[in-house]
Amino acid sequence: PLAVAHEAGIIHRDLKPANIILLPDADHPDEERIKLLDFGIAKLTEATGLGANQTRTGMLLGTPLYMSPEQCRGESGIDQRADVYALGVIAYEMLCGRPPFCEGGYGSIIAHHITREPPPLSGLAENVPAGVEAAVMQALVKDKDQRFATITAFANALAGAVASLGSAADRVPSGEVAFPRTVQLATGPPSASQLAEAQALTQAAQPAQDAPLAGAGSQPPQAVNKTPATEVAAVANSAETAAA
Repeated sequence: PLAVAHEAGIIHRDLKPANIILLPDADHPDEERIKLLDFGIAKLTEATGLGANQTRTGMLLGTPLYMSPEQCRGESGIDQRADVYALGVIAYEMLCGRPPFCEGGYGSIIAHHITREPPPLSGLAENVPAGVEAAVMQALVKDKDQRFATITAFANALAGAVASLGSAADRVPSGEVAFPRTVQLATGPPSASQLAEAQALTQAAQPAQDAPLAGAGSQPPQAVNKTPATEVAAVANSAETAAA
């Protein structure tokens, strides 16, 4: 459904787990289908010719945990690659139990999307296949020109990485993901003071990746338990279904 929306010139701009639900598939009783919710802040691109729906530069719309760097900067001209980034965040969270940036308030989170590289998945969850990690990390590249150009390309990369493993159950040891308990996820819409904090942090931020996270109450969690084979396959399947 997402690829169809993009082809129609519609960018969701608020992809997150709460906006993705699973429903019984009437055509395949033993399977489920994905339904995307809340296109309330979806943007019609220039291709539609509806200029009144264009987002002005400086407007921040979305959920900070899943917003792309260009959304966090309040740029105009947001396109489908912002949704690619958000789906990358969701896949990252599915694989290790937390989004790439979640410590501190929304100001810190917005600044980190712009200035910091996401922690490698292999440092947070064991047994994530290298090809799957590479695909997810490419979706999270700061420069949108270096990301996958389309949701379909991202889904294909994930599916290809899983397919190259042969039998995932044979290649990826089973086990449960140990969700970090020290991470506090920000909730609710960002306030004016939090947005001001984000701007200040962004202007003052250094590019060094190893600097401590601003506003974080604790160090990022260390490697956690093994990611099950079923979760690895589910990430690829979810992305592929969402793109269909």
